[in-house]
Amino acid sequence: MLHRSRVRRALRFAVLLSLFASCHAPVAWGLDGRKLISQYVTHDWSIEHGLPDNNVQEVFQNKEGYLWLGTQKSGLVRFDGARFEPWPADSGEPGDGVSVRALCETGDGSLWAGTEGSGLFRFQGKQRTRYGKSDGLPNDQVRALHEDRAGVMWIGLNGRALAQWNRKEFVVVPVPEDGPASVVDFCEDREGGMWLAGDGLWYFKDGEFTNLD
Repeated sequence: MLHRSRVRRALRFAVLLSLFASCHAPVAWGLDGRKLISQYVTHDWSIEHGLPDNNVQEVFQNKEGYLWLGTQKSGLVRFDGARFEPWPADSGEPGDGVSVRALCETGDGSLWAGTEGSGLFRFQGKQRTRYGKSDGLPNDQVRALHEDRAGVMWIGLNGRALAQWNRKEFVVVPVPEDGPASVVDFCEDREGGMWLAGDGLWYFKDGEFTNLD
């Protein structure tokens, strides 16, 4: 009979292998793997080049091709390849002093920005909407955003909290006392299960959390 620890290690390896296969498409290299990074032409942007904040916490490219940056102290920034522009342009929230931790574009073309302490922002063209605890979120500390194949946006928050946006309202997902204390990333597998990264690795399906540490 195998020792229990060996069984646990084997199971963990099998689960991680399944996660990699489920969450990643066939490999299509964008760079030549035979070359060193130093052999490529690279560009470095900083405050000297117009970037409002050198502490970039999130990077996301939307369908229009813009690069969106979530910064630690300067909120949301849009980059068109030549110029950095604080967003929104009217200097409103989430602007200077706001920490943007997560970005996501949903199927309706909305851009969502999750912040550390200022809740969740939704941009639909020139319209900006802010959501917080009074709108159904567990708290205002958003750490991760992800839209699944069904069009539901998952929201990972600090403080053992998880929520979903079903295109109409926020729905809180109950997290048990021994569940993830904070969720910082999501990955949906082919079976419809959701992998959660945070204080360890977690798997969520059919209302149940499984810890894989």
